Formats: sequence, structure tokens, C-alpha cells
Amino acid sequence: MYQEHYFYLAFDTDDCAGFVTRNFTFIEFVGVIEPDWNCTLKDGTGYKTFPAPLKDGACTDLKQQCSNFTAIKDSVDFHSIVGAFKMVCEDDNKVEYIQLIQSLAMLIGAVIGGHVGDHLGRNTIFFLCQLCIIITSIMTTASQTWVHYAICQGITGFLYGGIEVMVMTTMMEMTNNKYRLIPNASFQWPLAYLIIALIAYLTKGWQLYFIFLNAVGSFFSIGFIMFLESPRWLIATGQFEEAAEVLNDIAHCRWNDAAVHFTENDLKNLPSEPNQKYRLYNFFHLFSKRKLVQQTLLQMFSMFTYSIISANYNYSVSSWESNIIPFVAINGGLRFIIPIVIIYFDFKIPSLGRKVQFVASLICEGFCYGGVIILMLCGYKHSYSWVNVLITIATMINDSAFWMNIVQITTQRYPTVIRCTAFGFIQCFKHLGYMVGVYIMKPILKSEDPIYAFVIPEVLIVVTIVLGIVLQPEVKGKSLKDTMDEVNKGRIVTRLPTGLLQLVSQFRTDQGAHKSELEEAFKTQMSKAKRSETVLSVASVPTPPHTKPKSSNKDSSKSSTDVLPDTNQRKPKSSSKDSSNIHQRKTPNSSKSSSKASSNVASQVNHGYDSESSLSELDLPTTKKSSSTSTIRF
Repeated sequence: MYQEHYFYLAFDTDDCAGFVTRNFTFIEFVGVIEPDWNCTLKDGTGYKTFPAPLKDGACTDLKQQCSNFTAIKDSVDFHSIVGAFKMVCEDDNKVEYIQLIQSLAMLIGAVIGGHVGDHLGRNTIFFLCQLCIIITSIMTTASQTWVHYAICQGITGFLYGGIEVMVMTTMMEMTNNKYRLIPNASFQWPLAYLIIALIAYLTKGWQLYFIFLNAVGSFFSIGFIMFLESPRWLIATGQFEEAAEVLNDIAHCRWNDAAVHFTENDLKNLPSEPNQKYRLYNFFHLFSKRKLVQQTLLQMFSMFTYSIISANYNYSVSSWESNIIPFVAINGGLRFIIPIVIIYFDFKIPSLGRKVQFVASLICEGFCYGGVIILMLCGYKHSYSWVNVLITIATMINDSAFWMNIVQITTQRYPTVIRCTAFGFIQCFKHLGYMVGVYIMKPILKSEDPIYAFVIPEVLIVVTIVLGIVLQPEVKGKSLKDTMDEVNKGRIVTRLPTGLLQLVSQFRTDQGAHKSELEEAFKTQMSKAKRSETVLSVASVPTPPHTKPKSSNKDSSKSSTDVLPDTNQRKPKSSSKDSSNIHQRKTPNSSKSSSKASSNVASQVNHGYDSESSLSELDLPTTKKSSSTSTIRF
């Protein structure tokens, strides 16, 4: 019902989330470009230039010969924080510290944001956090040291960790099964990479970069004012009046122009949980049921694998360092391809389920990393062009197909009352994977055996494939769960009593209408039979044209009795035959109608309540002459 409203919000969310994301992708690419260095010699004889990058020997000479040194801004296309804060030699590990602080802050924000989203609402502090992000991001430009920069980015990361979880949950809940991949694809990073490259190329410096980044992002943030609370969450938590207001706003002519109006009473029969029970939910409930334990473990491992592959790409693809800005732009442009292909085939091939896409994407990544390992065993370095190509392809699949199916499965396997918490908890392992990548993957790539930096992701991919085949059920096309009772029992069991009551009510309606039709038809046939009896009685007494019949009363009585039995014998026969004909004409229609009603209820009970079915109103058929229509709402 609210597809147009969704499409606007989805792309607006993509832009806003993308601008926030670019605060953190900055440090991974253009933010770490090292310039050449201008050294002021200690003996006062002049200056000396040290080309980038400064390694061990150059750092020793720099310390011995220079009293001071500054970055040569014109030596590179972009003046980064490495040049501004002199993060070289002994301070070259400060870049990793900043990355760890950002990842840790986003991890904490994801956990807290998940609980806030489930208890206070997905949209409660959303706009406020976005405004705070713009403020803290602008404050970054005033940083004088790497410590100030790390603090500002840490606050921004904390806020973004919560926003990412709440936005993702809202977009998934406000879209039906058919179109849910589209907002999912909107959370990819292609647009982020393109904007990074464009702004970096135009601004030439990290401070102007952040100013223009947030100036553009502030315009999109205005769209957050138009965000509505998730109606599914409102219904699941028993806030029916607020849910009706949201649905009526979505149905308004400015969005969908739908001729429908919801009231609180229309929603009270929908599945929801008592507030006193709902308020106790936290991430420990992700392990409270067998199915949730199985799914949570798989999602944790899958997200960790995803983040390790992404971290490996950030540190291993190094052959483009001299042309980093064009590389980032090309990288972003190529990443648009796979989400579009996935969405197209998902629409065209119904049998292409989530499990198939999940496993197939991992198999493709496994082949790519297997090729990298073979090339490195043959003596090629990880900076070899074909190694970079294979890693780039694997990362493109990882950041699109694999990521999208993790989000899709998480959305459909967890009920509404803990869905935001589930997203927050699983996102923690993404940020944890980045932290592990900083501490493990980067040092391995610099070691004497860099091949292990690719063996580790390959092992994780193989294990995730096995777990996905064994543990992951198919979820494509299934309705979202709303309450904890539906986790093990499912929608069919929990809503079956209501469906059966609906079916019985419909049968009673059909039976009453059919009975009235039979009685009316029987009366009609009886009246016809009586008229036929009268005609036959008159026709059985012939009268000569010129003589008056002479007969005694006895003969007359006998003649009369001779005729009447024949008539009485024909009457029941005719009536029985007509009555049977009536049953023959009416019963098939009634059976067909009842069968249709039964199949309609069964199919809709199986599909369950979902947002895309107009709050799952089950309109069951009735006979044509029935004066009432039976309707039930799940």
C-alpha cells in the first residue's frame, strides 16, 4: 500500500546514511595519502625533501638531520590527516588507533541503538542523532591533533552505529517481500565511494572535505523530518491508535492516494504482545529459543566473515595508491552492477531463494580467493594486478550479494519485537571483524608470509558455506514474524484458531443462504404441483357434448377416487424429482463456494499477516444472494 512512500524514504535514507558512512571510509582511502616531506636541516644550511613513504631508514635520517618537517601539500592530489598530523615514523600506528576507536564506537552504538529501537521506537531519536552527527563531523575540522580527530570521529561513530541499525530495521519493515531488496541495496557503498572521489578531487584537503560533505548531507537530513514510525512495530507493541495514524498518513493523497481509512478497532485483532512482557526483551533473548540460537550463531559468523573480507580488501589492494582518487571512483561505479543484477533476477526467478543466493555468493568469493592463493603459491606478490582484480571481484560480491542476503535473512527470521536488537547485535560482529582486520590482516600482509592474509578469509568462507547449507532455511516469500510466540510455532499455528473461526462463520453464512434458497425453491415447486393436481382432476372427468352424464353418487365417488390416487402418486414423484433437481443444481455451487472459502483461508493463514497485504484482511467469498459479507482481520 505504501510503496511510493517507501521509495522516497529509501533513497533519502541511502543518501543520508551514505554521507555519514563517508566519514569512516575517508580514513581508509583518501584520508591516509602520505605526501612528500620538507625538512628544515639542523645545521641551518637549508631544506631537504624526503619522498613518501617514510620507511625505517628515511625515518632515521629525518630524526638525525631535521629540526622540523612539514608536509608538501602540492606533492599529492589530496592533503590528508597523515600529512596534517605528521602520522609517520613512530606515529604511523596512529591511523590504526583512529580506525579502532571508530569501530569500537560504532559497535557500542549498534548495541545501544538496537535496544533503543525496540523499546522506544525506530524513529524516536533518529533525527536528533543525525543532527548531532553533522555537528560532530563539522567539529572534526577544528582538530589540531590526531587525538582530537579521534574523539570527534568516535562520537560520530557511536551515533552512526545506532542510526544504521534503526534505519535498516525501519526500511525493511516498511517494505513488502517483493520490493524489500531495493532498500537493502540502498545501504550499499557505491554512492559513498563516488562522492568520496568527487569531493576529494574538488576540495584537495581534509578540512574542506568534511565541510562540503556535511553541507551537502544537511540538505538530505531535512528529509528525516518526514520519516514515520514503523507501523509494524507500533502494532506489535499494542500502540494501535498511533499505528492507525501512521497508516492513514501513508494512505494520504500526497503519497499513495489510497481510498482507505484505518481506526484503532481495525488493528486490535492483529498479533501483538503485552507491554509488560515486551519491555523485558534484550539481546539475551536472541538465544532464548532453539531456532533463534541456530540463526543467531549463523548470522554472527556470516557477518564476521563479511567484515574480514572487506578489511582484507582495504589493506591488500595497494597497486592503486599512486592514483587513489580515480581508483575509488571506479570502485564505486563497478559496485553498482551486482545489486542491480541481483534485484533483477530475484524478481524474474521466484525459485532463486535467499539460501541459494547466500551460498552462491560465498562460493564465488571462495573461487576468487582460491585463485589468489594459487597465484601467490606460483610466486606472485599480493600487489600483482590479477591478484588485485580477483580480490576486487570477491569484495564486490561480498559487499552486495552476501551482505544483502544477510540483511534479508535477519529481517525475516527475527520477530518485530526484537528485530532491531538482532540487527544491532549482528552489526557488532561486523565492527569486531574490522577491528580484527586492523590488528591481524594488516600485519600479516607486511610479514614474510602474506599468503596467510588470504588463507584466513578462504577458511572462513568455506566454514560459512557449510553452516549456511546445514543451518539456513529458505525464507524467501515468507511473512515477517511479529511476536516471540511465532518463532517456534510460526504464523500458521498461532493464527489458526482465528482462521478456523472465520471458516466456520463463513460456512454458516453460506449454509443459511443456501437453506433459504432451497426453501423458496421447494415452495415454488409445491405450488406448481398443486396447480398441476387441479388441472389433472378436471381433465380426468370427461363430459359428452350433448348428453349429461348419468351416474349415481356411488359411481361419481368411485370415479373421483379412481382419479385422485393417480394424482397423489404423481405428486410426490414430481415433487421428489424436482427437489432432487434443486439439490443437484445448488449443491455443486455451494460446495465450490465452500471449497473456495476453505482454500482462501488456508492459503492466507499460511502466508500470515504482513504489511503488504493491507494489514492482512482476509476477505472470504460468500454466495451471490447472501446479504452479508464475512470479513476477519489477522
